[in-house]
Amino acid sequence: MEFGNAPEITITGSPMIAQDMDPIDVVIQVADSIVEGKKNKGSEIFDDLYHTFACKAAIKANSDTNVIELERLMELIIEEDIRYCPHGRPILVKLSKREIEKMFRRIV
Repeated sequence: MEFGNAPEITITGSPMIAQDMDPIDVVIQVADSIVEGKKNKGSEIFDDLYHTFACKAAIKANSDTNVIELERLMELIIEEDIRYCPHGRPILVKLSKREIEKMFRRIV
């Protein structure tokens, strides 16, 4: 990729949550956020980036996990009172006994 007279940067480290991400992609995402006009919003500039990190680091459907990891995830959800994923989707739903019975056609 040719950037012309673009300044050079040196990446000396990255956040733990981004350890599996390409550092160049992270820098590009930060730069894109700035270019998109987010530079005057203070700390909000990194909100989208944090959401991206969290999403990429999240356990996804069909992820290879073990019982210990899943137990720790549940502990964190309960301890931190986490209710939503980075995209705002609920991670827990509460079903009443009646709703469960209805799903299994135990009641009409």
